Amino acid sequence: MNTKSFSLKLLMLLCLLSILPSRVLSEEHKQVYMVVWRGCEEACQGFINHVKANNLAVNVIVKDAARDKKKIPVLLDEIKKAKADLVVTWGTSVTLATVGTLGSAGEDTLKTIPVVFMIVADPIGAKIIKSYQIPGRDNVTGVRNRVPEKINIKAIKTFLPTFKHLGLLYNPQEANSQLKAKELEKLAMKMQFKLSARPLTLTSTGEIDKEALNSQMAEFKQSQVDFVYLGSSSLIRKSGAMFTQAALDNQLPTLSPYEQLVRESNALFSVAAKYSDVGELAAHQMKEILFNKQAPSALPVLAVKKFAYVINMRVAKALDLYPSVNILQYAETINP
Repeated sequence: MNTKSFSLKLLMLLCLLSILPSRVLSEEHKQVYMVVWRGCEEACQGFINHVKANNLAVNVIVKDAARDKKKIPVLLDEIKKAKADLVVTWGTSVTLATVGTLGSAGEDTLKTIPVVFMIVADPIGAKIIKSYQIPGRDNVTGVRNRVPEKINIKAIKTFLPTFKHLGLLYNPQEANSQLKAKELEKLAMKMQFKLSARPLTLTSTGEIDKEALNSQMAEFKQSQVDFVYLGSSSLIRKSGAMFTQAALDNQLPTLSPYEQLVRESNALFSVAAKYSDVGELAAHQMKEILFNKQAPSALPVLAVKKFAYVINMRVAKALDLYPSVNILQYAETINP
């Protein structure tokens, strides 16, 4: 083939490529939508980082409900029209709106598109799945990240051997928060501690009423609560600085399921999974479904196995409540 003929054929090939639809490349990639509750935080970013680090042929499209349940049906309609290959949901509220409950999925929910949930406090209690080993849903599996509540109570008893009375404020508008309150009620009888559980007072815009919160913390102090537990709640996590400061003002130690509130606010300590690890585990489930052709119904809900024990020593000093030497051997301390 002479040079002139080769150049002509090359030019024709380039012209052909230039007129091909721009979606050809993207069609080679799987389309994965992430429906999140409060922006792309650590778990969402952990998922995306895993996709990038492993050069997976996946386009990740993040859709933020911005803590507004009314937005979710609109997002799901968009996902259906886009014919997504898989959807990742963040949190109990988003997951329930996306797939419904066992045997009671509404018309607007996703019934055929595979769904991987994460950051769901109690997927069994919320009736999202049947069990961790057998989800019981054709298109649903996920990742669980919460430390069992009995471990949290044991952690409190180790930190404060005289512990007898737990104070809990929960969000009455979040299913996961209500479920955790009920779980702790049952646990209180088994592990022999008193539980004072109170619903948070919310403003007309759905935020925590600061004045009412301060009054509730003062009530806890007056009723001789030993520890305040920061239960599962996106709202409480968002308002963590206000929440933990109110506890500290009343000389009440706080156990947080969110490491961030120990590092950035005034929670005394936390036993928690890193959200970035949760996102990576969700990406593993996604790979099994999209690339290894596993049915979601055949995939057990995976559990995060590594937990971080973090203590805020500045808060410990303010409360005059220090961890034992034994605890210091395995815990991470900050603000010495």
